[in-house]
Amino acid sequence: MTALEEVEDELLRHVTAQNDVLENLATAIAIYGADTKLTFHNTAFRRLLRLDHDGLAGGPSYADVLEMLREQRRLPEVPDFPAFKRQELNRFTALIQPFEDVLHLPDGSTLRRVISPHPLGGLQCTYEDVTDRLALERSYNTLIAVQRETLDHLAEAVAVFGADGRLRLSNPAYVALWGHRETDLAGESRLADLLETYRAFFEDIEDWPTFKAEMQALLTDRQPRQDRIARSDGIVLQYASFPLPDGGALLTYQDVTDSVRVEWALLERNEALHTANRQRSQLVASIAGEIRPRLITLSGQAGALGGDGFVSDRQRETLRFLQDVSRDLMAVFNDIVTLAKVDAGETILVLDTFDVRPLLEAVAALTRERSRALGISLALACPSDIGWMVADARRMKRALFALVDSALRRSVSQGSITLTATRGRVDMVFTVSDNAPVAMDENEEGEDDLATVRGFVSVQGGEMERVVLASGGTVVTCRFPSAGP
Repeated sequence: MTALEEVEDELLRHVTAQNDVLENLATAIAIYGADTKLTFHNTAFRRLLRLDHDGLAGGPSYADVLEMLREQRRLPEVPDFPAFKRQELNRFTALIQPFEDVLHLPDGSTLRRVISPHPLGGLQCTYEDVTDRLALERSYNTLIAVQRETLDHLAEAVAVFGADGRLRLSNPAYVALWGHRETDLAGESRLADLLETYRAFFEDIEDWPTFKAEMQALLTDRQPRQDRIARSDGIVLQYASFPLPDGGALLTYQDVTDSVRVEWALLERNEALHTANRQRSQLVASIAGEIRPRLITLSGQAGALGGDGFVSDRQRETLRFLQDVSRDLMAVFNDIVTLAKVDAGETILVLDTFDVRPLLEAVAALTRERSRALGISLALACPSDIGWMVADARRMKRALFALVDSALRRSVSQGSITLTATRGRVDMVFTVSDNAPVAMDENEEGEDDLATVRGFVSVQGGEMERVVLASGGTVVTCRFPSAGP
């Protein structure tokens, strides 16, 4: 065997070994000789391009393979196929460096093709189906675009920092909140550097290093956190941090200045109301200290004089009347003092068993003179045998008194108010109804008046309902469990 024959045998063995390797690859591979004839193809090539094994067995030319691919619709649709075919064949003589392109096929699939010169002459072509990868990339890009648009239109300021502490993402609200320019955040600034630029917003903070360390800990603690910070310009921010799976963190800032101011105003108003209630309670207690002894003295003196044998029958009757009036005034005054203490919140819930009708009579007695002066009829509808219930009698009296008082303020002369009590199977039902017309603003005012009553009713396990009748008038119904809360 000559040296040339040995070299040819060695080359053949190398080519055969290479073909065995290429046959087992998942990538579709076809090799064409210098004469454009197909010298090798693997199974992946036939499957991907849907070509018949018999059609490729004879070593067709590249031009013939292009015709087969066109028939199988495994080439892009072009307006001038002969020109496309000539361009492809010219690669055998003109191609020097590997060439890569993407083939968009009629069935919607996409192939990535790489054509490179073969060392022995001709071309080597590889094909890869990238349809799923491109679809995934499109879905990913769409998702990122949707998230980007969502963040850009959020009212909250949002910033995403990577595991290295650098800013990866932010929205326009974040830029506006901290007074940045778009170019300021283009270089993926570190949180530590950003905090230094924010120092002008926190001039009131004495220990800046500690505050800065606490803010940086939002990224390193890997724990969700939420708190408020007040800036020197009066803006109050609600911030929150959330650790992300990739080691980064999401920071959000929301301007809650207005809600905080409302909260402070409500707290101040609530404190003012408590102060007014305490002052009113102190005033009532002071008045009680002045009036109660005098009423006791008046009643005692009238009783002593009435027992004296030196007074006439007419005088004795007058003294007895003074005693009765003194006792009535004392009862009314004691009720007023109790109701004032309940309003001021100085009494706790004291449950006891009491008769319902005497309680309603006491409420009617507190308002009867006022209703008579206003020319309003006040009626009591309560069975004498309605029985007892378990509740805080003082708070119950305060609630019913408030309902009747509210009805009196709405009613006009010749109007009527009815205070009703009925016993249900497991509850006691109280109703205060009137026939006064209610305007829209008066309706809202009525709801405000009943806010305190709702509290009394709720704390005793009851329910309250207010209904404005279309024919005119208001009905307020309170239901309490008979056996107590």
